[in-house]
Amino acid sequence: TLHGSSDGCSKWSIYSESSNAYATVTSNTIEYDSQVGGCENNQHGIRAYDSEIIGNSIVWNSGNSGGHAIYSYRSKIESNYINSSGYGHGYTLIWSHGSSTNQSQVLNNEVYAQEHNYAVYAHRTDIENNTFNGYVNTPDGTQEYYSIDADGYCNIRNNSIVGFRDGVRADDEWNIEIVGNHFEVRRYALWAPNGQGEYVFEDNTIERFGNDWNSDWLVYV
Repeated sequence: TLHGSSDGCSKWSIYSESSNAYATVTSNTIEYDSQVGGCENNQHGIRAYDSEIIGNSIVWNSGNSGGHAIYSYRSKIESNYINSSGYGHGYTLIWSHGSSTNQSQVLNNEVYAQEHNYAVYAHRTDIENNTFNGYVNTPDGTQEYYSIDADGYCNIRNNSIVGFRDGVRADDEWNIEIVGNHFEVRRYALWAPNGQGEYVFEDNTIERFGNDWNSDWLVYV
C-alpha cells in the first residue's frame, strides 16, 4: 500500500518514462488524502510505458487531492479500480496512447469519476468491458465532462457509461468504432462532427437523465 503524503507538489506513486520497459505493474494500492501547502489536485497514480498495468487500486479519498490514475503509452490497462472522490479538477483518470504498430488496451476497469474528470482519454486504443460511473462522486447529477475523449483509431465496445454529462467525444477524428455500449447521460451519447475515415455506431443503448439537455441531439455526427 502506497499512501501519499499530505505535502508536496506533482507527485506520482509509481513513475517511469522508459520506452520498451515491458514492466508489469500489478496489485498495488495507492491512496491520497487532502493536501496542504497549496498543491491541491496534483497527486497521481501510475505512469508507465510499454507495460501491463493490471489489478491496481487507486483512490483519492476526500478533500482537495486529485490527478491522473494511470498515464501510459502502448500498454494494457486492465482490471484496475479507480475512485476519484477528492477534487480531481480537469484530469483524465486513464490516459492511454497507442501507436500504429501497438494498439493500447483499456479492459475491465472500474472507474468512478469526480465532477470534473474524464474517465478516459484514448488514441489508438481498444476500450472494452469497462464500468465508467459519474454518479457516485456527484450525487446531485451534475458531472460536467465526457466519459471518453477518443482521439482517433479507437474501438469502444461493451462498456457501461453512466452518470456523465456526455458519453464519447470524437470530433474531427479518424476511424472510431462504438458498439454494444450502454449510455446513461444528460446530453450527448456521441459528439462526432467532421469525423473522417470509418465511423461505426451500432447496438448501443442510450438513456437520458436530467433536464438541461434542451434540444441537444443524443448522437451528433
